[in-house]
Amino acid sequence: MIHRKRNRKIKVPKYLYIVSLGLLLFLSVGYSMINSTLGIEGNVVASKNNWDIHFDNITYADDSIKPEVSPSIVNETELNYNVSLERPGDKLLFTFDIVNNGSLDGIIDKIDFTSLTDDQKKYINYEITYENGKQIQLKDILRKEEIKKVKVLLEYKDKRSNDEYPEENIELPLKIFINYIQAKEEVYKLDINHNNIVNSYSVINTKEALKIPDEIAESDNAIICNNNSIPTISDTNELIITNIKQNTSCSIVKTLKDAIDLIENENNYITLIKSQTINEAITIPKDKSVIINLSNKEINFNGNETLITNEGNLIINASSSSIVNTSAAFINNKEEAKLTINNGIYNKLNSTNINEAIIIGGGLININKVSMTSDSNTLILDKENSIINIEESILISNNNADSSIINKSNNSIINIYSSEIIGEAKKAIVNEKAGNIYLCNTKVKAKEFDISSTNKKVFYSKNSTFTNNDNNPLTENNNSIRSDIACKKY
Repeated sequence: MIHRKRNRKIKVPKYLYIVSLGLLLFLSVGYSMINSTLGIEGNVVASKNNWDIHFDNITYADDSIKPEVSPSIVNETELNYNVSLERPGDKLLFTFDIVNNGSLDGIIDKIDFTSLTDDQKKYINYEITYENGKQIQLKDILRKEEIKKVKVLLEYKDKRSNDEYPEENIELPLKIFINYIQAKEEVYKLDINHNNIVNSYSVINTKEALKIPDEIAESDNAIICNNNSIPTISDTNELIITNIKQNTSCSIVKTLKDAIDLIENENNYITLIKSQTINEAITIPKDKSVIINLSNKEINFNGNETLITNEGNLIINASSSSIVNTSAAFINNKEEAKLTINNGIYNKLNSTNINEAIIIGGGLININKVSMTSDSNTLILDKENSIINIEESILISNNNADSSIINKSNNSIINIYSSEIIGEAKKAIVNEKAGNIYLCNTKVKAKEFDISSTNKKVFYSKNSTFTNNDNNPLTENNNSIRSDIACKKY
């Protein structure tokens, strides 16, 4: 009896239908514009488009059984074949191509595959996927002149328990139905590279958000995309990519430095997928532009050098819970470089050099809605003709630092709006050279007099306040403060 059960045949004598329904499009566009003073008539006829999606190139695997009747493609959309699986372990495994030889992109709008019953699944394995194992799904795109290979597997499982085999022969009518229609909008392709394996995805407009599968998104620590495409981490910790355009590619890498090494000339966007400890210094090269999204992650840097040297255009976007901890300077912004920091918490702790700061350098620096705390200075401006804008931020220096903000450059401007500048150890702001410092709606607190200037070119608005650490008003001691300017941005 057991022997009889193990040699029952699974007969599959029916048809495997693979159908592609298309749209042959002839487009004619006319227009007429008439008004009371000018009449324009004209006619525009778009060239004929060709719709040709069909199936081709049936290829069997070396270890596959061969059907009793070789498959034949009928009318380019139907496959017919007969096959018998005689014993456990037998399998039919073949591939075929979905070919788009037309001039229009196609998109899947309907899929109908034969479903097995729960009992059948015990002894039959039936899979239809793309060759790379990815599931065939609605809205999958087949671009003009593109070929996608499909893999079909029908396997009689080799079970250890004979009780799981059927007692009688089983006939299974199999059907694969994939319906393509014209993609009405332009199709955009996104390639994601990880460990030299490329996974391709498609969207039909730039506003469509693409969720990356967790097994890919969580495989490493950072992602970089080109072409202004934006990778973000959602509130549910999913990796989402938006603003996908033509020729967009992303790479998932181990570290922030690995991502920086891949930046192109411009339009690069990096997002941290996981918090990380960084051991190597990073440089943003001149003439290159990048946005780094810290999302809600944490960076820890224990090196003795500056973490990021910016020679190009760097934008750091963060959430209110993003944290950067460094033992040295966080960013050195070089002359003519541009730096913008939006949100986040930045700490410089356990520093061995109290003359450093969280941010040093010059160029153009914009600081918005951040919190910076340093056991030395928070910001040192030492490049000529620089501009720094600080808005809705809190900058705190403690320990033995001379000041929270120090200007060491001539002809530079520091604009501070709606912020708090605190020097717990000594001063809050020191202007060593001929630079202008403008304060508007800002609270300044220091142990000693809050603003020190050697050139009487420090300005503040009447809307700002100056107190010591006990919140008592401080009195200017060198007549360097003016209050006759309007509260405005420069």
